[in-house]
Order: sequence, then C-alpha cells, then structure tokens
Amino acid sequence: MMTKIYRKDSQFDFGMFKGYELGIVYVFDPSYIDWCINNINGFCVIDLDELQKYSVVNPEVDVRIKMVGEPSLIEGIDIFETFEELVENLEIGNNKYEFSQKTIDKNSINAALIDDFEHNSNMDYSDEWNNSTHCFVDDDPSVCEDIREWEQEFARDNGYFPDGTGWRPDSI
Repeated sequence: MMTKIYRKDSQFDFGMFKGYELGIVYVFDPSYIDWCINNINGFCVIDLDELQKYSVVNPEVDVRIKMVGEPSLIEGIDIFETFEELVENLEIGNNKYEFSQKTIDKNSINAALIDDFEHNSNMDYSDEWNNSTHCFVDDDPSVCEDIREWEQEFARDNGYFPDGTGWRPDSI
C-alpha cells in the first residue's frame, strides 16, 4: 500500500486530474476526492475539514466527462492555476458538498496512522522491536500484517528507514 498525504494545495500525480491541485478538483468535482479516499489505499487529505468549508461548483461531474477522462471539459477548471488564486477570485456561492460518514472516518483513520507514524518516527526502536512479529491490534494476524506492510512502505516512501524496516507503535 502506498500512502499519499494530500493538502488542498497538493497536486495530483495520477489519474484524470494529474497536475491539478486537490483544492481545485474539490471545487469542480468533489466526488472525485470522495472516490479517491474510499478506493485508493493510503489516500489521505490532511485538511479535509478545512476544505469542506468551501463551496463547490459541481457536486457531481457529468459521468460522460469522467468516461472521456479530460478535465478541461469541465467548464472553468483551467482558469486558475492554484486553489489559493481560485478562492481569492471566484465567487462560488453556497453549494456545499457533503462527504459521507464512511469517507470522513476512512480519511481520519489514515490521517491518524500517518500522524502516529510521523510522531514516533524519531524514536529509537531496538532492532529486536523493529524485527518483531508482534503487534497490538487485538493480535489479529491479518491486521498486524497490513499494518506491517503499511509501515514498511511508508518508511521507504518517506525515507525514515532507508533499509525498509518498519516500526512498531506501542499503541494504535
């Protein structure tokens, strides 16, 4: 699982909105952000609460545009280069997008795991602890294995442990 942390000013590096800032995508197609959170392992929007305060132009983009996969077909999406510029210059109105509780919960869990990892990444874990096979999530082997894989990928992707070893939090 690859973990990717996004903020409203982060640019997508994949998919139909590659190169667009997340905030701009949110204003023009918030359902895409919703889909990413629910369908891409490790996808996390750190400032989702703040983002939800902004109004949107299109709560749902026409499925035909999504099938074509060309964001420039969404009227107005290419006018602004940054979310900050969009917010300063576009009067959107009061059309809010409501993320489902499932989406909010999934995003919160990913954010908490990332925050816990970053908080504990500077701690000195012994080799014995790093290489142990024990984890504290009700001792469910499948959950422990998922966490172990996530930790190792996150560590490799973010340069915390160049040798790829993970860490074991004392609580989750």
